[in-house]
Amino acid sequence: MRPTHCWFFASLIVCGAGADPGVPGAAEDASSDSLAEAPIAWNATYASWYSFQGLDYSQRRPVLQPQVSGSLRGFTLTAWGNMDQTRRELNEIDISLQQDWGLRAVSVGLGYARLQYPHRDWEPTQEVLAELTAEAPLHPSLSVHWDVAAGSGRYWALGVNHAIPWQQGSVALATHLYFQEHYYELTGIPALETSLCASTAWAGISVQPTLSRFWTWPNGDFRNDQAIRGGWALSLLCSSR
Repeated sequence: MRPTHCWFFASLIVCGAGADPGVPGAAEDASSDSLAEAPIAWNATYASWYSFQGLDYSQRRPVLQPQVSGSLRGFTLTAWGNMDQTRRELNEIDISLQQDWGLRAVSVGLGYARLQYPHRDWEPTQEVLAELTAEAPLHPSLSVHWDVAAGSGRYWALGVNHAIPWQQGSVALATHLYFQEHYYELTGIPALETSLCASTAWAGISVQPTLSRFWTWPNGDFRNDQAIRGGWALSLLCSSR
C-alpha cells in the first residue's frame, strides 16, 4: 500500500525557457517542447532529491530520472523512470500517452498514464490528465491529473515563467502553485515552488541546471503529522536537441 502522502507525476525539477511546466516530475518541464519537436527524444535529470509538488520521495537523497519519448501525428508516448542513487534501485516507471493540439494562442494536451513502483510497497495506479498553456506574457499554464485508481483524487499545478536571453542560451524564472483534492485522502496546498533555470547547449546536447525553492505552510490536510518540509533542490537536465 502506498503512503497517503506520495507520488510524483514525472515532474522534473526544472523550468527552462518557454517551458510548459508540470513529472514524472513530474513535471511539466522544460523538455516538453523538445520532445514534441522530435519523433524520438530523450532526456535525463540528476536531482538532489525527488520532489512531487514539494513532497519528498527520496528522503533528501539524489535520484536519476531518465525519459524517452516518441511522437507521431500529435500523439506522444513517454516512458519515465526514477532511480534511487543510494540504493541503486529503479523504484518508479511511468508510461503515458498524450495528444496535443494548438488552438490559436492556447496549447491543449490530453493523456493517460500508468504508474508502477518496483522496489516500493506502493500499489500501481492510473491517471487521466489535461494540460493548458497560453502563448501570453509569463506563459501561464494549468495542469490537472485525476488518479482513477489507488489515489482516487486529483492534483493541480498552476505555473508562470519568464525567460531572458543570455549569451548562447537563456535564464528563466518560474513559479508553480500546487494543489491536491482528495488525492490519497489529502486536500490542500502542499507547496509553492520558485525556480531559477539556465539553458544552454554543449556538444549537441541541451543542458539545464536548475535551483528550486519549495515554500510550505500548514493548510488543509498538510499540517501536524502531514506537514510538508520545505527546502532547496538542485537538478541538472540533459536532453536531445
